[in-house]
Amino acid sequence: MCPFVFEEIKASLSLTAKAVISMTTVVERIHARINYQVYSRLGLNKLAKKKEQTQGVSRFVYNSIRALSKHSEVALGMVLRSLIEQSPEAMGALINPNTKSVLNGICGDYLHQTKNALAISMQLRKDGQEMTQQAWISLLKKSQGKILLLVHGLCMNDQQWHVEGYDHGEYLAETIGCEVVYLQYNSGLHISENGQILASLLEKFFCWQQEHFDTNRLGISSLQLSILAHSMGGLVTRSACYYAQQQSLNWIKHVEKFICLGTPHHGSVWERVGHKVHQLLNTNSYSRPLGVLANMRSAGITDLRYGNLIEQDWNLEENHQDEFFVECDKRQPIPLPQGVNCYQLAAVKGNYPRSKINKWMTDEFLGDGLVSLKSALGQHKNKQYQLEYPEGNFKIISNCTHMDLLSNPNVSAVLASWLADQ
Repeated sequence: MCPFVFEEIKASLSLTAKAVISMTTVVERIHARINYQVYSRLGLNKLAKKKEQTQGVSRFVYNSIRALSKHSEVALGMVLRSLIEQSPEAMGALINPNTKSVLNGICGDYLHQTKNALAISMQLRKDGQEMTQQAWISLLKKSQGKILLLVHGLCMNDQQWHVEGYDHGEYLAETIGCEVVYLQYNSGLHISENGQILASLLEKFFCWQQEHFDTNRLGISSLQLSILAHSMGGLVTRSACYYAQQQSLNWIKHVEKFICLGTPHHGSVWERVGHKVHQLLNTNSYSRPLGVLANMRSAGITDLRYGNLIEQDWNLEENHQDEFFVECDKRQPIPLPQGVNCYQLAAVKGNYPRSKINKWMTDEFLGDGLVSLKSALGQHKNKQYQLEYPEGNFKIISNCTHMDLLSNPNVSAVLASWLADQ
């Protein structure tokens, strides 16, 4: 039996049981609030004692559902252990990497805090495998000094750069002559947390390079790192660059180019809409329990409200504020990383509109379907947040959605031209 497979399936059962218990509690609270209002109006004060809990038979039913969920988790765990022992390959297939990535994007901070086996740890990967020290040194020897790192977005993983037989990494490796590595990370953590972890991880790998790899002996003048990041990956990379420059880490000196694909530099309108819905749910005593469900979205998702990069952007404990209820943009103004050639490629779903109203809708809201055009281009009405991309270092791709950025032929051509003179 593979212990890791069992732990992942057991973790899935635990997460499912907790979800059922949480949903049961939410339903009970709504039920209890309705009962409370009815009993109060009828003058049945003895029955209107508890606003959050039902009583009598109803309480017994809800408690039974919660208890059954807990016991089912244990019982199913025992059954699965037996099944895994008989057929580990078949049971291992139940844990789909894409499903696991989605779970991490939605509740990855919770998985991390509870040490759930489904929590993804950050890794540099190649061909679906974690990069070891030996693999890294071997890759450097083949690289001719050119490394391209690909960083995925929210709810995704390193394997999802491969879309219907096409992969930006493979295409660019062949076109411009470089070695490609992929990052995998838990996109439900705060962007600043992932940024700090990435900064430390890259420093470790570049320290290995200094200790075991002599570039001069192989006729390589210097080691050049370029980074291609999609969506949230661009924010994670900017965060990593910020922390690397603050700490004077070695790897940041090797970063030659940094390209963002559809990165929400100033957040996503959809997270702000979700935040408003959350607020509305909390204004009514009947719908307030549903706000608990809205609170279940991850720290990484809430960071996308405005595009938080560093811990000070969201850690508002000194102001006694809940990050779920931050009403305005309180980010620190963080410019693009110094000394790095930065590029931004944004998309719009149709042809870029010419009429004022359609242009305004595309710029401020619609964009590529998930990220508004202004956010993707780093444009902001407050000049301190404006990202200054040099002329020629940004481009808009028409008839392209947020996910199409991973495989659109026009995107490929632009990337190749930007990286060609690496």
